[in-house]
Amino acid sequence: MNNQLLTAADLLKKESKAFELKIRGDCMEPALTCGDRGSVSTTGPNIPGDIVVFHNSQGDLVAHRFLGYTLSLRGIRLMTKPDRSNKIDGLLEPDQILGKLTHNKSLNSEIKISIPKRFFCLVSLVRISFGLALRKLSKKQEHSEV
Repeated sequence: MNNQLLTAADLLKKESKAFELKIRGDCMEPALTCGDRGSVSTTGPNIPGDIVVFHNSQGDLVAHRFLGYTLSLRGIRLMTKPDRSNKIDGLLEPDQILGKLTHNKSLNSEIKISIPKRFFCLVSLVRISFGLALRKLSKKQEHSEV
């Protein structure tokens, strides 16, 4: 990703300005398809099920499903994942989130998230968080037995 573009997106977020982006890839199908254009709102809370836009560790802008907030040793983190994968993106810091997609300009429609989809995201958050906690606990037990 071009650092200038990332800087521009961060500035728009600070100014609470919406911006537009073009979707690349198929990891969010059928909700978003390659080539779709979306409007990103930089204001308002993120609710499980929303499609959030964030910059990853490589500096790319990514649009993935927001599962919810979780608490780690480093503080509050956000959990996201693509719709076409069972793997999470990792735990994101709140300042990595630039906004959420609110409108699919290619379809000329507002992005609406159904109640069942939001519930599914919360269930996924609990399931993944529980699995991560169990793995940490078992590693801790392995180290204490050695």
